[in-house]
Amino acid sequence: MCAFITYTDKGTWACCENGATGIVDCSNPSDEVYPGPMPSKLVTVQFLPTLGTPTQRLRA
Repeated sequence: MCAFITYTDKGTWACCENGATGIVDCSNPSDEVYPGPMPSKLVTVQFLPTLGTPTQRLRA
């Protein structure tokens, strides 16, 4: 599983690589890819606040 992912020009989600300095670099993603919708098609289903109770947003 990836800590950071990016949506690629191939239409898949891919893991970002850790560079030699330990900084995450998403400009050259790994070959570990996952299918999924493009970012503009994603919806928020739950908000996780720093403090308090999470709220859900259900599609109408």
